[in-house]
Amino acid sequence: MPFIVSLSMSRPYLLDVTLSVAACHLRHMYQASGSLNEATSDTIAACRVAEHYQQSLAIRSFNRALAEPFDQEGSDSVLMTSMMFNLLSFALDEDDDPSLSWVFSKAPDRLAWISLSMGLDTLLMNTKQFHDQSILRPIFDASDDEEKTYHGDGIKSLSKVPSHWLQLCGLDFASDDAEHIFYEPVRVLAELFSTPANQQSLFLYVGWFGKVGVEFRSLLEQDSEPVMWLLGYWLGLLCRFDHQWWLSARAKRDYRAIWIWLDKRKVRRRAGAEGMMWRQLMMDLEGATQQPLGIEIWTLHRPEPVEICD
Repeated sequence: MPFIVSLSMSRPYLLDVTLSVAACHLRHMYQASGSLNEATSDTIAACRVAEHYQQSLAIRSFNRALAEPFDQEGSDSVLMTSMMFNLLSFALDEDDDPSLSWVFSKAPDRLAWISLSMGLDTLLMNTKQFHDQSILRPIFDASDDEEKTYHGDGIKSLSKVPSHWLQLCGLDFASDDAEHIFYEPVRVLAELFSTPANQQSLFLYVGWFGKVGVEFRSLLEQDSEPVMWLLGYWLGLLCRFDHQWWLSARAKRDYRAIWIWLDKRKVRRRAGAEGMMWRQLMMDLEGATQQPLGIEIWTLHRPEPVEICD
């Protein structure tokens, strides 16, 4: 993107975060090569140092920029920077072991990557007046379809949402409260299930995060099972994009971690209607990585099976 170079000449935070992403990408490429030796390990370590150093520089000047009034170039610059911060927070450092996921962590900052993603949504609202003339307009346009299925104004029908998903969320087909914490997240997940995973639809998938907010994060901190399932299903959908270097490792790891977390709570063994609901939900969660037959796809990937121990 040549415009990044042009904008970053007067906005060092954009240049610094771009260099951080470049170092992160290079590190991932070396790690994915599969031929680790002493020289490669040294290179990976150097990439990691550069990645964190450039990111720290970007954060300092970015925070100052947020306190200043926006113009068109300023709006584009802070939005691009925020998007790249999100990319860096989503890209795993190196370990894809589900047991090391935030899902099983008690660290107070375990959900920091989610908080960072929510910050982008606030920035988008605060810069809305500049979006029509933005150089990021193609990204904005790619975040919805012509029918405004995924975003747009007005109440959207829940007709595509499976009944057991609605049961999990405390909704039904007659529900019309679009402000309900689960209304839009579960509706959009149902739409994404049958959305082809390709280069054009990536922003439709990642845009789901704009449907969750502070209350959703708060429930996640409290180990809410509905919230964990919804997030796990979204991560399963993201596993369809196994070509995205910054996305696929975290999606696969945390998707598997949430599946294990729910299974350890023995949700499928619960009695009565609740147990039946969870058995259906866990089947759906397992199949989230796969698209229905007959839908054009780009790449599909089912993460390796994980042995579940009681």
